[in-house]
Amino acid sequence: MRSKLDDLLDELNDIDEHPQPIQMRNQQPLAVQTKKNKSSHREIDDLLDLVNDIDSPEPEKPAYVPSYQIPVSNSSRLQKCYPLCIGGSNLEVGICFSSASLKCCNKMRCTKCDLSVKRYQNKIWKDGCNYLFFRNNYSRDDMLQPALADANGFCAYFCQCQWRNVNEPVVLRDNQWVCGGHLGN
Repeated sequence: MRSKLDDLLDELNDIDEHPQPIQMRNQQPLAVQTKKNKSSHREIDDLLDLVNDIDSPEPEKPAYVPSYQIPVSNSSRLQKCYPLCIGGSNLEVGICFSSASLKCCNKMRCTKCDLSVKRYQNKIWKDGCNYLFFRNNYSRDDMLQPALADANGFCAYFCQCQWRNVNEPVVLRDNQWVCGGHLGN
């Protein structure tokens, strides 16, 4: 049983040996074809026009435009605390713009564990706390509460890898805790 590929190869060999035009299967003699050429030229022209329409670049459509617009202004950019400060429960919370009026940053993140820094007001960490305790219980408030003791004026800060008790304003320099940014007003 011969395949179509064998038939094609035989035809190519015939062309190489006899450089005469070979009629394809189901093809009428050349004389009959010329009579039909006039009507088929129109059909071919129509097909070429369709192909050209497909190949020609369409006018550029505008990029996706959502049905709503989100206003963007300078006030929507994140602003960072400078200097970065933490403090006791008596220190105001918010963005700090100057060392003359320190505020405790409430958007801190840790660059080592990449988690937000949490704060408990009027609490301190008990002495038995260690790295593994915070690593395992960072997001479990029910497990953290027994490790806290009441202390007026203090704040207990922690992330998953570091913890501190603070009662006075402390400016953080060269620390792994950084301001994560506050939305501008």
